[in-house]
Amino acid sequence: MATMKGRVLLVSALFVAVPAAGTVVVLACAGHGWSPLEPDGTHLARGSTDPLATYRLLVTVVLVLLAAHVLGGLARRLGQPTVIGQMAAGILLGPSVLGALVPGAQHWLLPDQAAVPLQAMAQLGVVLFAFKIGYELSPSELARSGTAPLLMGCAGVMTSMLIGVTTALLLPTGYRPMGVDSGPFALFLGVSLCVTAFPVLAGILLESGTLRSRMGSLALATAGVADVVAWCLLACAVAVVQGGTPLAALRSAVLAVLFGLLMFTLVRPGLRRLFERWSLGGSPGDVSVGTADRAAHIMLVQTPVLCAAAATDAIGVHAVFGAFVAGLVMPRLPEVTGIADRTDAVVSWL
Repeated sequence: MATMKGRVLLVSALFVAVPAAGTVVVLACAGHGWSPLEPDGTHLARGSTDPLATYRLLVTVVLVLLAAHVLGGLARRLGQPTVIGQMAAGILLGPSVLGALVPGAQHWLLPDQAAVPLQAMAQLGVVLFAFKIGYELSPSELARSGTAPLLMGCAGVMTSMLIGVTTALLLPTGYRPMGVDSGPFALFLGVSLCVTAFPVLAGILLESGTLRSRMGSLALATAGVADVVAWCLLACAVAVVQGGTPLAALRSAVLAVLFGLLMFTLVRPGLRRLFERWSLGGSPGDVSVGTADRAAHIMLVQTPVLCAAAATDAIGVHAVFGAFVAGLVMPRLPEVTGIADRTDAVVSWL
């Protein structure tokens, strides 16, 4: 027994105490700025990380979720869509209210370094939400609308454009940034009134249960047309401000049309053939479907969605438009429906 205890102590010393002591020595050397790989005393440039960055980010996420949930529930009690309360939460936590009243607390609760990861998570959530909305709609229902979405979308954009340009020209010169002429300023203000809050509209229609109705499909299609036109006009406004030509807007418009044609003529039948070839039976929720099979289902659905969103973002139209079109062209199959339904919780959180 004594021999066994001695062996245990020896093993502990070799494999616990010795590595622990070595770790302390290495950390001590690192604290003094010494490294055996840099004998001449020179140090490579390294990015420093804030040990509180993750902690602050998690606190920020919790704060945003709580505020959105509480005010969203309050909006529902008042007979308003949930998204109205969530938008109010953003205004209250932003520089307009909290930042104006208690700037120190607002900066601590929402630090600048948290803006990039928060925006990335939110962007991913909006893209997946746009896919779900596109998948919920019926392409045949949209086709029955004919040219109405195109006409109404362009009419809404042009009317808002006229109001914004006229208002900009009537405003005193003090409202224009220094060094910006009245023409570019008027163009930018006009474009800013044209952009449709597509995800907000989709959320309201989905919550009210009118998304699949003829009026809901028409409203969403009109908003999609308006957004594409508005983003093309924004590209034109940026080109004018930077001293370029409006050809950037024409390029974005042509590429957006080509993107839509490509998705409906090539990608849609191609996806159906892929699902027919890789059909695994059942849905991702079935216990009979293995983990590898579920992963294949998810890959076939989410990869085209993210690629379509990236494509429209690259051509100058918002990524939401690409994800929405990807939802429209996705085959209506049990596998896809199961994946779309299972992403609701994640999309809502993001």
